Amino acid sequence: MKDPYGYRPYRGSRVRRRGIIINTLLGVAIAAAAVWVLCLLLPLDEGGLRFPGQGEGGSSVSDGPDTADSGVQGGSPSDTEGTGPAGSPGQDAPGGTPENGTGGAPGGEGTAGPEPAKPLAGPPAAAPDSTQAPVRFGLRKNPEKAEPLWGALPKSPKDNRMVLVSAEDFARETDRLLALFESGAITGVAVTVKDERGVVYYPSAIPEIQDKPSILQPAGGFTDAVSRLRSGGVPLTAVVYTHCDDRYSRIDEDLAVQNINGVGWRDGAMRIYLDPADEEATAYLAAVAAELDALGFQELLLRGLGYPSSGWLARIAYPEDRFGTVTGFVGKVREAVQTARVSVWLDSPDYAVNSDTGQAVKELYETASRVFAEVPDGSSAQALQAGVAAAAGGSGKLVVCTSDTLAALPAVLLDVPLGQLS
Repeated sequence: MKDPYGYRPYRGSRVRRRGIIINTLLGVAIAAAAVWVLCLLLPLDEGGLRFPGQGEGGSSVSDGPDTADSGVQGGSPSDTEGTGPAGSPGQDAPGGTPENGTGGAPGGEGTAGPEPAKPLAGPPAAAPDSTQAPVRFGLRKNPEKAEPLWGALPKSPKDNRMVLVSAEDFARETDRLLALFESGAITGVAVTVKDERGVVYYPSAIPEIQDKPSILQPAGGFTDAVSRLRSGGVPLTAVVYTHCDDRYSRIDEDLAVQNINGVGWRDGAMRIYLDPADEEATAYLAAVAAELDALGFQELLLRGLGYPSSGWLARIAYPEDRFGTVTGFVGKVREAVQTARVSVWLDSPDYAVNSDTGQAVKELYETASRVFAEVPDGSSAQALQAGVAAAAGGSGKLVVCTSDTLAALPAVLLDVPLGQLS
């Protein structure tokens, strides 16, 4: 029956329901917009939503050993720590010349006389100058950029079989290493002195890490082992992880690679990295290099070099003026040492990362004394050499890391237990 005034029944109820639906949709849209604005204002990275200066779990990042570990217990390295390629001096290694035959190639002409280990000492301090930047780690900060490339390239290494050991085995198995060298089974030793976590295994005197037991964990007898092996004529290479350093970067997260929100960038394993463009981080790593040079190492192999190459890379806040950052860092390490040669580890022979920073195969190949790379899974040493030659224009400076003790290559780094060598 029609309403006497001509209106259809229940029209008001439909209008109210329609209004409720519209209001609900508007409320949902407003809430979504608020969440979006919140995500823009607060840092959100792999570690979750965190306020600036706040570490994982909502706690502030401190420099104590508990937070620096990120849950990893410290200790001496095992044979599996720092696995992968490591450096070794070749035919033209530091401390020797082609004329006297030093450098570790078996069957070479001439012999190297015993050379005493150098005393542990930092780099010389510059004269005070109030107009210059402050000095830390015994090195003066220099805002001027170092030249990224050098013209002097060493000769390609010849028959060369190095062995990679942990700092603990280096100090404990000194007699066996000497015997292997004297028998011709190896031509030199590479030892991991600073691993991928940032732990330092030699007796460093750098003041900033003296009260950091999570960082400074020297292996017992390390200095004596260096002295004995050097006296025996064994070429020594120190393997140093550089920017891949989760522990020192947690002392002050401002030294770390930053994300776009101004806090330390995290990879998938929640590790942070030292920033290649940060002057204090560079000064610390250069001080480590200077100590190892003074200790008697003839070659420094820089691993974990440059910006991260995996993870949420789009979140990294790269510096605006980043040209030559990585090659410039290698140059500052070379300036910090007196005699040791500086070599680098190539993460991949065919993957160029941040080529404008110098973190690419060609730039690193031209910059370093030698380059080291591991044979990829399912590949061969010949394919690795071809990849380096294609990316860098040559592979004559390449040292191949392998577990094949019978590999017949110009330069080989054996990553195997000492018991497999004879």
